[in-house]
Amino acid sequence: MIEILILAVSLALAYSVVVFGMLGATFGFGALKPGFVVKRFKIGTGYKRIHSVAWLLLVILAGFVAVATEVLLQGGYSWAVCVLLAGLLLAGLWRNKLEARQRGTVHQVLMSVATIVGVGVGFYLVHVLVSR
Repeated sequence: MIEILILAVSLALAYSVVVFGMLGATFGFGALKPGFVVKRFKIGTGYKRIHSVAWLLLVILAGFVAVATEVLLQGGYSWAVCVLLAGLLLAGLWRNKLEARQRGTVHQVLMSVATIVGVGVGFYLVHVLVSR
């Protein structure tokens, strides 16, 4: 029971990092250069690239937060929290059909790969730092 609670707390913290980070990044980019984000009702190509980099960095941070929380709270399932976090982020990414259509299939696949790689890097960073 406690392991499930630790897993839920880890997932909630990590998911919050990605969601609120992307919200802040999107609003920040939009406030700084509205024409850079949207041109003629379409998402700009440059913004898509910046968005992908921001997504990757936030997913790495979220993977780190999830695994670090799991390790600090002495849960034994750091691999499971990574799998669940990646699944949760991928489900959210692909379920939003309107944004998926605006971004395009190539960008969706790129962000999916970035999600898996980012969570894996976060997992790796925690275990490298903890083992030293």
